[in-house]
Amino acid sequence: MARHLLEEGGCPWCPSELETSQHAIFSCARIRRLWVDHGCEAMVGDGRVEGGCEMLERWNALDKKMVQKGCFLAWNIWAERNRFVFENTCQPLSIISQRVSRQVDDHNEYTTRIYGQPACVRPVSSSHWCAPPEGVIKLNTDAHIEGNGWVSVATVARNTCGQVLFAAVRRQRAYWPPDIAECKAILFAVRMAKARGLQNVMVESDALVVISRLSKAALFYSDLDAIMGDVFSLSVYFNAISFNHVKRDGNAVAHHLARVVPFGLEQCWENHCPRNVAPYVLMDTLSLD
Repeated sequence: MARHLLEEGGCPWCPSELETSQHAIFSCARIRRLWVDHGCEAMVGDGRVEGGCEMLERWNALDKKMVQKGCFLAWNIWAERNRFVFENTCQPLSIISQRVSRQVDDHNEYTTRIYGQPACVRPVSSSHWCAPPEGVIKLNTDAHIEGNGWVSVATVARNTCGQVLFAAVRRQRAYWPPDIAECKAILFAVRMAKARGLQNVMVESDALVVISRLSKAALFYSDLDAIMGDVFSLSVYFNAISFNHVKRDGNAVAHHLARVVPFGLEQCWENHCPRNVAPYVLMDTLSLD
């Protein structure tokens, strides 16, 4: 990181300074005003050489919004310095400043759309199927892992009267752990709902870990999080969407639907469900108050 970027080994705006990455991003006389103008001067430090871990530890104690803006600023400054070194072009500081502000606004707008839904207190997991509120469609989902390398995911959509809008099952070759399969089932349900133009939906599953993380929008860095990210990306197409946990007895329709072998890899039933699943739909409907 401390290599010379210019053949003569010096900064073009600070001839007496060695052109290191730390100088190029934080200390150069030309760009230091950007840090001040954006209110991120505290991220620059006192000018002494410090390691990456030390710098990150110092940033951890600063205001989070300031650090967010500073990261965009540092990335743009580094890109601008490389453009000068390799292309011999130099943009005005005002252009860089406007670009940073726009990127911060775009990032905040995106994260608000994806993760900014108001938090709600989730009720205790029900042991039986409950009808959704008027105007909301409930999507029950489940996954079935077979021992021969096949995995099936299923979803059934019902309205407040317990009537089936559609039921669908998809079967494919895969070796997924249970949480991955359950999250794939939820993704399958959300895709089916989006394709049919549903606007207000409740997604219900008996996979407690997956539902808990979806409800909290808790993403880390794993295969499961990649699938959850796809779910969140599709969620922006709905006016309202929630993720709720239900105990196995309350998810009987989806549980048995996932064990139905479709004609081909995927099969969908409109306004009804397979004959061997219909009795469980009827029991749910009769149990409604």
